[in-house]
This record gives sequence, C-alpha cells and structure tokens, in this order.
Amino acid sequence: MKMASASSTRLFTNATRCLLSPEECRWRDVLARMPHDIYHLPEYARFSACHEGGEPAAFFSERDGALLFVPLIIMPLPGDLGAPETWRDATSPYGYASPIAMPGTPADVLAQLMSDFVQTCADSNLVSGFFRLHPTLEMPTPVFERFGSVVFHGDTVYVDLRKPIADITKGYRTNHTVGIRKLVRDGFTSVIDEWHLLPAFQAAYKQTMRRVSADTFYFFSNRYFEDLHDALGDRIHLCCVLGATGEVAAAGLFSEYRRLVQYLFGASDERFLKKAPSKLMFDTMIRWARQRGDELFHLGGGLRARADSLFLFKQGFSTLTLGYRTFRAVFDRSRYSMLVERRGLEQPSGAAPEGNYGFFPDYRRPTAAPIRDASPECTRLQVSEL
Repeated sequence: MKMASASSTRLFTNATRCLLSPEECRWRDVLARMPHDIYHLPEYARFSACHEGGEPAAFFSERDGALLFVPLIIMPLPGDLGAPETWRDATSPYGYASPIAMPGTPADVLAQLMSDFVQTCADSNLVSGFFRLHPTLEMPTPVFERFGSVVFHGDTVYVDLRKPIADITKGYRTNHTVGIRKLVRDGFTSVIDEWHLLPAFQAAYKQTMRRVSADTFYFFSNRYFEDLHDALGDRIHLCCVLGATGEVAAAGLFSEYRRLVQYLFGASDERFLKKAPSKLMFDTMIRWARQRGDELFHLGGGLRARADSLFLFKQGFSTLTLGYRTFRAVFDRSRYSMLVERRGLEQPSGAAPEGNYGFFPDYRRPTAAPIRDASPECTRLQVSEL
C-alpha cells in the first residue's frame, strides 16, 4: 500500500525526524539498533494497515545517537464528521506496536524526541493518536505522560523460560497439571507448524467467535490468517491439539521473535470444550519454546485486560505478570475539540481531552471503532472456550 500523497500526509525527511513508509530500508535499519517485536516490522505494518483500512507508516527521530520509533496506521476520519479529507488520526498496528526508544535514553533527550513526534504528527494533519504499549519492552511512561495520557488497563501473564522446565511446570496450577495428564492419557497429542491444518483452526476460530458473541470486526476472514502467515513467515507458528481420532480439538497461533514467544489467537472445537484441550496446547508451546532457547513466553491477559476468568486461566501456567498500558495523545487540540463538538458530545472533563480512559478518541466513541479497543485480548478466548 502506498503512502498518502503530500497533499494529505506530508513527509518530513530531514536528519532529525521523518515519517517512513514500509518500503524504505531505513525502517529496518532503525529497528536493528533497538529492542523491538514483530509488531514493529514493516511487513506487519503493511499487513495490519491492509486489514484495518489505513496507511502504514512509522515515525523516526534521532538526537545525539538516541532513537525514537513509532509504527503507525494512519486512518481516515469517520465521514459523518464532515472533516477535510486531509485530516487523519493514527493508531498503532493491531497488537503491542508501541512507541519504542533506546533503553537508557536520558529523560530530557527522550522528551525532545517525543516533541519531534508530536510536532511531526500535527504538521502531517494527524489529529490524535492511540497506542498500545508493549508489556515486555522497557517503556518510558513518565516521559509519555508529558505528551498525553498513559492508562493502566491490567496485568498480563508471562512464563520465564530461563528457568528449568521442572521448575516451570511445578508452578502450574494443580488442575492444569491434572488436566494435561488426562488429555495425554485419553490420546490427545500436539503438533506444531502443520500448516495444512490452518483451515481447521480457521473453522474453530469462527465457531469460537460466534460462541462469545464477538463484534463483527473480530470475525477475521480466512484471508486474514493466511496474510498474517505470509507476512511473518517463520516468525509465526501454529500449534494444534489433536483428539484421539485425529480431529483438531484446539489450536493457536503464536509468534516467536528475538527470544520472545507470544500467544496471538486461539480457538477450541466446541465438541471438546469440557476437556479443555488448550491446556495441552500451552504446555506444548512452553516446552517447545524453552527447547529452542527462547527466554520469555507472553500469554497476555484477560478480555479487555481485566482480571477475569481468562486471566485466571492463564495464571494457571504462571503467576508472573507484567502491566499493560495505552498511550493517548492529542496532536491538534483545536481540531480535536471541533470534531468532538461535531459528534454532539460534551468536551471531556479534566485538563486534557484524552482524560477519558474508557474510549479514545472521543469523536470516534459512538461508532465503537474496533481499532480503538484498548485491549489486544479482545479476540482471545474466554475460559469456558479454553
């Protein structure tokens, strides 16, 4: 997908700050110099933008050898707001595609880099931005708070794969251990990267979304998962749990990148729900990841980052947690206020428009646009489906 023309999203290309397109080599060159995840890759940005209906880009700024990098999906504003077509807003690509900076960057230098970011977005006709912060990467939240709001949503679960496997499994909740053993006794097995089974995962996923009455947005098409596989290649893995007669009882998609494994999507066939086959799936992936030398397995949190039954299910594999936060910024306050008024809403209370913690930006609130949902967990399974 091509970047917008200069008439809609103006690109800066001086030595200090710029907006990059995924086709530019500098995107990868910048990432090679700092910690990052799959969500920051140009191919993931292209994939995400294609399926979210926006344009992929990334902000980059450098000062005194310090770097700031922010992947973006530049989105058109809702048509009923009557805003000029050149006005846009931005969100992070779906998942934990947070702004990232080099660890140890002095706060004053990072503040300058963030100032570059806000000014570039404003000059590029972006009204606001919504970003999900990565739980496992170092986040300079005090500096972010100087340029917007940082909102804590809840904890996510992770497994420390650097421990001996006996210590890891010893930390499983008893009912998880018992359930895994029973699945094995009943003839359930696991296979990894048998991609001819992807259609079975896709069918189970749609079945699961219907069971939980998910929003239409989350009924991802078969093409979505195929494109995700094409975009990430050997960085994404499919784990399937097979019943005694070979049917796919549960399946999940997991990313593996820079010694970090993450749970992306999961589904269970309703015929096997009572047996909770995904317990075997997670156990399989934990053992597999540790054998490959990975260091961290991030299971994520509950639905909308709440401490719900899904979160408690994941805690059955580990009690270690990391906080999940979002960063919200208003780049042009006068335009933001105008859009809120056109939506027929009162201005949010508090010192800044981004003070509403439940939904951002306010001018999108009535449409409940899925890309502004705070949690990457909204497509994950509830415990009854696990």
